[in-house]
Amino acid sequence: MTQNTKPRLYIFLSCAGFNIAILLLYFLINDKSFAFVDIGADTYTYYYPLQMEFAKQLHDLQLFTWSFSAGLGNYFAWQSNLLFLIDAFFPQPWQLALRLPTYALLLLLAGSFMYGYFRKVGFDSAMATAGALAFTFCDYATINGQWDTQGYVLAQLSAYLFCCESYLQERKTAYAVFAGLIVATGNAFDTYTFTLVTLSYLIFRPLFSSKEENTASYISSVQRYIGWALVGSMLASFSLVPKLIYLLSSSRVSGNSSIFSTTVSGAFTLTSPAEIAAEISGLLGKNIYGVGSDFKGIINWFEAPGFYVGVLLVICIPQLFASNSSDREKRLGLAGLALLVFYILSPLIRYAAFGFGHDGYRVSTLFISLCIVTLGITGLRHIYQHGVWLTGLIIGTIFVVLLSLTIAFHNRTVANFHHIILLIIFSTGYCFLLWPTRSGKPRTAPLTIIIVLTGELLLSSIPSFINRNAVSTNATFGIDKQGTDTLAAIEFIKAREPKDAFFRISKTYGQGFPNEPMVMGYNGTTSYFLQDKSTTSFIEGMGLQPRPVSNIVTPIINRPKLFNLLGVRYVLTDDQGALPDTQFSYIKGFGGVKVYLNNGPSSIAKLYDNLITETDADAMTTRERDNATAEGVIVGDLPGIREQLTSARLKDGGSADFGEFVSVRKLSDTHLSCQVDTSRSRIMLLAIPFNKGWSATIDSVRAKLFRVDYGLTALIVPAGSHDIEVRYSPLGFMTGIWLSMISLLFIAWYVLFKRKHIPLQRRLSTP
Repeated sequence: MTQNTKPRLYIFLSCAGFNIAILLLYFLINDKSFAFVDIGADTYTYYYPLQMEFAKQLHDLQLFTWSFSAGLGNYFAWQSNLLFLIDAFFPQPWQLALRLPTYALLLLLAGSFMYGYFRKVGFDSAMATAGALAFTFCDYATINGQWDTQGYVLAQLSAYLFCCESYLQERKTAYAVFAGLIVATGNAFDTYTFTLVTLSYLIFRPLFSSKEENTASYISSVQRYIGWALVGSMLASFSLVPKLIYLLSSSRVSGNSSIFSTTVSGAFTLTSPAEIAAEISGLLGKNIYGVGSDFKGIINWFEAPGFYVGVLLVICIPQLFASNSSDREKRLGLAGLALLVFYILSPLIRYAAFGFGHDGYRVSTLFISLCIVTLGITGLRHIYQHGVWLTGLIIGTIFVVLLSLTIAFHNRTVANFHHIILLIIFSTGYCFLLWPTRSGKPRTAPLTIIIVLTGELLLSSIPSFINRNAVSTNATFGIDKQGTDTLAAIEFIKAREPKDAFFRISKTYGQGFPNEPMVMGYNGTTSYFLQDKSTTSFIEGMGLQPRPVSNIVTPIINRPKLFNLLGVRYVLTDDQGALPDTQFSYIKGFGGVKVYLNNGPSSIAKLYDNLITETDADAMTTRERDNATAEGVIVGDLPGIREQLTSARLKDGGSADFGEFVSVRKLSDTHLSCQVDTSRSRIMLLAIPFNKGWSATIDSVRAKLFRVDYGLTALIVPAGSHDIEVRYSPLGFMTGIWLSMISLLFIAWYVLFKRKHIPLQRRLSTP
């Protein structure tokens, strides 16, 4: 390779920037936002509302915390990551527009760090450029990357690997600190995922390192790296600790909805033939079975296997087994192919990558894609350093062409022939470009190959964006007429009520989209979210969904007593006839949506005397249990609660004869103010999920909260007239603040000590 054909980082940025500009241009010309409402509804209708709520809370509360617009209420910041945080600093109206530049920034950061990583591990700039491009525009980037909490992992993984490898080579503490910080500023679940990544990388790295290292020295370096990475992660403890506490106590991890045991047992079985076929096909991309809603493969377009990184790198993998390949190249090739075969035959890796809590492919495909990229650019480097192994080149090309044709002929009704034709053209084209001259060297310079690869990745990426139903730039919430009618009804209801009134609105029809209340600005009962354990227990205990449920809470219909219990004041329906129960009165209609007022006792807070055991409640029919909630509260610890109530009544003494009165004002999503009058000590139920982040005071004196009705909140109120304040603070937030401060102070002390004291000690010890 001659000097003038050695691309530098600016070549990667130019190629990646060109592809990104083309993709951005489509959205700008067509007045579209980078958000979709077909099979990728989650990319807009779930995470866009979260962006809006994050921005609102960051501006109003300077904290990501509780939101009553997430179903019955939820601490939702467990999903926050650095890109969400950056976007949230901007005003709410900017959030939709920010999605496009955020995605562009994500791709550029991901590729740039990956370029740096490949340079660190010994690839020249040409091979590093090819690898960075393939990583930047792999299937995961152009499909799962549209999904906010999935896409940021691209930049996170590449930045982490760059910092990890930089530390191991240069022993600079800052790299290890930044590596830990990168993990801690992501999703709470990343602490698990990147622990696996770190252990795997540090264990297998010596087998493929280009430099021989002393074992004892390497182990010592690894220990220091882990220590400093932990210090770096502690810098973000103020955010990470509450997220971890919430995640670990959530229904999906430790509640009835956890599927850990079933996925663990399933991980040690063989993958089904249908999935094996889909995984092998995934080497050529998900789009080989259609794009978006037209996808006809297994699972769905987002969660199906897809390992496409460009056919160039697949074609180059056989070069690792050429007769003149080094032992290191052969070791890498054998290990990489063994990993691929194991991944295809066993679901263990993909289950483990998601903590055995999900059986979809998701982020595991990114790790496999990176494996293919590494194998491919190693093979491509071999071609330019040692010449082309012609047999290997032909084998790689035939593999891609035959696999494409096999899919085309055996799946005629579902195969995407445009994608298949693209694969065949480029695979044969690369074969021609890399065909050896008489000297054995390829006939084409690396820069030309990089330009062709850029074109292939662009053409394969475009359908993932343009063959979709994108949201227009003026979209604010909905995608259909029913959504517009719903918003009109919501605005009408808001105008009827005081600004600080706390009540819920329930719909008897399906949501316009997940997390709709966040955008329309109301407190609902339906949500699409990772519910906390108490909410899930309430849903299952009340028979709202007779199955384990982790994140999808369906509309509550035909349960008027539960409407009363949860403080549902208004019901929206698209039924033509009137609601069957007489406690609802029709108010007004908006297109196909009718508004009904609940005339029952629909306050968020209520006073009770009677106690019902969970055992007795479980034995009731659904109707009996619903009726029972009007007369008493269902408790798990009957003796303990009864003792507290009896003790409180002994202190009532000769209290004045107060009337029974309860009012609730919602000052914010984290602050409720209640006024209560009662003639004797009673249990006050608050129809909010029992979450340990909530605390209460009665006349400024701390009160104890406890769980009732499977997952709601209650406290004992003594006789008299009282002001009750209920506030929320993320559990572990203050602990996280202290850990962050300790970590920051420790790093500052270390920097000062290293700069000032160590040189002095060295001078004193010098003879």
